[in-house]
Amino acid sequence: MYKRQIKYHFFIGEKKPRRTTITVDLLLFEFMALKLGIAPDDDEAYSTVRLWIQDNIISTLDDSDERKNISQHVRQMLIHEIVQVKLTNRRDAWLDETG
Repeated sequence: MYKRQIKYHFFIGEKKPRRTTITVDLLLFEFMALKLGIAPDDDEAYSTVRLWIQDNIISTLDDSDERKNISQHVRQMLIHEIVQVKLTNRRDAWLDETG
């Protein structure tokens, strides 16, 4: 069976850690692995992407964070990281124009 989602398990918060599972679309996982310099089918790809998510997204959440849609938040952050800066700047300019 072909996997379309990659599952990651994290603990969020330090004082009162809670376990959460997030899902990442396979295509985003593959792009992120490549951006991090590792082939998506490499044995280390899963843990490399997981570590990036932990260090850059999950670690910013704390005990007071009531975010319910962590998978969606992670997905958006991955897209921003993967997309070229030039395209992100064009989107920001478009958003500024549309008010």
